[in-house]
Amino acid sequence: MFRLQDLVLITIVYASILAAFLFPRFAALFNAVPVYALMAILFLSFLSVSLREMWRRMRCSAGFLCFLLAVKLMVLPTIMFLVFRGSLPRYAMAALLISGVSTGVTAPYFAAMLSADSALVLAMVVASSCLVPLTLPVLVKVLAGHSLEMPVLPMMQMLGSVIFIPFVAAQMLQRISGRVAETIVGRKQILSLVLFAVVNLGVFSRYSEYFFRRGSEVFVGALLISVLFAVIYFVVGAISSVRLPGEIQLSTIISLVHINNVLVVVFSSRFFGPLEPTVAGLYTIPFYLVLLPLRAYHRRASTI
Repeated sequence: MFRLQDLVLITIVYASILAAFLFPRFAALFNAVPVYALMAILFLSFLSVSLREMWRRMRCSAGFLCFLLAVKLMVLPTIMFLVFRGSLPRYAMAALLISGVSTGVTAPYFAAMLSADSALVLAMVVASSCLVPLTLPVLVKVLAGHSLEMPVLPMMQMLGSVIFIPFVAAQMLQRISGRVAETIVGRKQILSLVLFAVVNLGVFSRYSEYFFRRGSEVFVGALLISVLFAVIYFVVGAISSVRLPGEIQLSTIISLVHINNVLVVVFSSRFFGPLEPTVAGLYTIPFYLVLLPLRAYHRRASTI
């Protein structure tokens, strides 16, 4: 049985996407906000998880964490690119970029909702975000024969800001006023819903005109491909952790499915054609909808 909070989340998310398409002028007011909203979401996640527990998890699960990072940043994007280059070459670059990007900063939110190992997911967010400026440009150059001209240092600085500013702010607030931190965590659900809506308004307002001009030609195909990506990531995560405890299985799937697709939208808009950022933007739809099979998987894992 799916929970009310799942349905509320999905309703708000898709209503905000629809609003961005129908009211692009209003939604355009949020164009510069998504990165800051993502930082706020991660701030809430850092407030909710003990730093000591996160480091303990990283030490105890160092081997599995390294394995998961290798799958996330190297193995999966390589296989996805080669498979799609041979079957649907038009989407091969999108497959590489979306599969090879870091775990999204919203992933710990879903881990907490599903009673997964939030510390492990946070560790994946931090570690993959630190590594992706090095791994993704190399994959693009080696596999696709392109050189991703985005300088590594600015990309690292951007990701560093997104990750470490919320981290430092959360630690400072916990030290200065634990009561305020607990109050914010108690309102995390409603705050996160507002932030998710803001992110969607800022991202999808850019696609409104494009959607109405070429919706049937581009968007349907891109949406189906984005759903296919999510299904593949889900299956790979389940297979990679099949012998592990239920909460680790969920954390693994979440780490692979809930990616930083907004980052792909940002830099693919600059260095590639319209298809790659379109697929990355539309990945937002299965990004949230996958919560439903995750909830079912959680029940199944809990009974084993």
